[in-house]
Amino acid sequence: MSITDEVLAAPRIAPTGRTSVSVSLRGPQEAVLTVAGEVGPVAARLVEVVLDTVLVDGVRHVIADLSAVREPSRPLGDALASVSSVLERRGGWLLVEGGAESGWFDVGGVESPTSLLDAFRAYRSAVER
Repeated sequence: MSITDEVLAAPRIAPTGRTSVSVSLRGPQEAVLTVAGEVGPVAARLVEVVLDTVLVDGVRHVIADLSAVREPSRPLGDALASVSSVLERRGGWLLVEGGAESGWFDVGGVESPTSLLDAFRAYRSAVER
């Protein structure tokens, strides 16, 4: 067990090989989360841990790309809804690309009719201020 494990309880079961979760930081306040494949409870917990980590670092703007998620899951929807609330309190935002395709709106997501291009335009606008 590492020091990180003591501070941040990570999932003890790794997501399957059919799942991919990654985050890219784009400066001190911006992050892009990419989730692909099957997102069951374990992968949703990993998304939650990753997002909690970037929130602790002060991120205010998150773009979540769910366009390659095969099926929606309530835990993923709950994790993203929770992050969205935190970001809104900080004056930030969460943009979800691919939410309609993944069914995220059906499991608690807030519908926003944006495309990934719209999301990146909003991101550029936020970071150019």
